[in-house]
Amino acid sequence: MTLSYSFTTLVALKAVAEGISRLTVAESRPGCEGRRTACTAASFGIRTELVTDTVACGAMRDADVALNKTGTLALCAAAKAFGKKTLAVATTSKILPEGHLPAIEEMPARELGAGIEGVAVRNPYFEQTPGRLIDRIVTESGELSLQGLWQMALRLSQLLRELMPALS
Repeated sequence: MTLSYSFTTLVALKAVAEGISRLTVAESRPGCEGRRTACTAASFGIRTELVTDTVACGAMRDADVALNKTGTLALCAAAKAFGKKTLAVATTSKILPEGHLPAIEEMPARELGAGIEGVAVRNPYFEQTPGRLIDRIVTESGELSLQGLWQMALRLSQLLRELMPALS
């Protein structure tokens, strides 16, 4: 089970395509980029189904693993609720220094339709997923433990502190 679109996720799917019996992809509204993922996965020879976002969490019941990119809190929580594993794939360039949280990008409200008087509209594309919901992290350099991720974030923090005087 996966959702949205991620080049890194597609690279991982292509690498193991022969071992995947079925892939479920959530549509990922409002942009519906999950359609692009489903189309690409099918081109790899993977039996693929596209589902609405509404049933994505429930679809975890029949999945073996949630294949994630950043911003998939609901899918990870659903995987844990159904006793399934979660696998996050990302490039190491997505690792931030300790204490630096990514900005949650707010996209245009109009993507969710015409405005409604008296209703505030939020359209964030990503959210933070707690590490306790991730079983495995795989990068272009191989598998990374949560401790290894933490150590990399600490190293980046140290490097940032060393570079700050030179950047001022």
